[in-house]
Amino acid sequence: MVSILLFMSCLERVTGEDIPLDPRFAASGAADGEGGAPTTGGGAGEGQPNATEGQPTPAPPAGDGKPTGPNPMGEAPYRDVSGEKYTLSGTVIATDPSPVRIDVCEPDVAAQGGIKRVGAVNLGSGPGPFSFEVPTEVESLILQAFQDPQKDGPSEQDPYAELKLQLNGSAPAPVELRLEVGARGRASGSPQPSAGAGGDGLNFPEGPKVAISGEILGATSPNVIIDVFRLDATSGAGRTYAGKIRPVDGKFSADFPVDYGAIELEAYQDLTGDSRTADDIAAPYSQNPVSIGSVPVPDIKIQFP
Repeated sequence: MVSILLFMSCLERVTGEDIPLDPRFAASGAADGEGGAPTTGGGAGEGQPNATEGQPTPAPPAGDGKPTGPNPMGEAPYRDVSGEKYTLSGTVIATDPSPVRIDVCEPDVAAQGGIKRVGAVNLGSGPGPFSFEVPTEVESLILQAFQDPQKDGPSEQDPYAELKLQLNGSAPAPVELRLEVGARGRASGSPQPSAGAGGDGLNFPEGPKVAISGEILGATSPNVIIDVFRLDATSGAGRTYAGKIRPVDGKFSADFPVDYGAIELEAYQDLTGDSRTADDIAAPYSQNPVSIGSVPVPDIKIQFP
């Protein structure tokens, strides 16, 4: 049984001030403009699904060789993972013909930002079909698809879509990623976040809530994200990833269930628009953990160095 939650995000999600061109699009552009066939994470041609399931996945264009998260630029998902796999396929739908990049990630509470990137699919010829191979033991994936039509780096005006997949060891029905302008950080196809200004993923059941609120100090970029972790002694990492809070003009707020317990807040400036990576400036809240009981917790101040 496959459960699919569709998210269309801000990244803000991400993302104005001048932001350097995201090198990932440079990689896609180089593949398209210099005659190299864009990779579909294992497809045989531009934007086409894999020709044969189980065959080795060809490497995508090397780009500039810089890493993005734990994988080199443009590395096909699970390229170096052996064992039984199946083919996950889908289609990117967008009105803009610009190249598309799909970051393939897994939830991981031990990783920065709560997710780890396991590869990418580049559609250098623009929106269309894609496919890549997934090991049968993978339980869930997060697909983040986006374009950069103006080639000016991530912004609120870039088409974006995010899809969360729960897997059961076999290929789900073909998925659809519908890119929308301004969708970074805005959930779609699922219950709206209960968080206040800029919440993402903090979806809680109906019932009494209590608010936390505060401000960001010393940030040099407007693209600030706060990762929220709930302390959990049963987790191997000692905490579980709960979601994000996205400040608006330096202010933030979020609603949590009464007596939710202890949380930790970790802010970072997403300088490259690719979620949390080692090159981002981080600022854990100096008064962590925050205990959420029955009364609001105001005046939280997170200071960047």
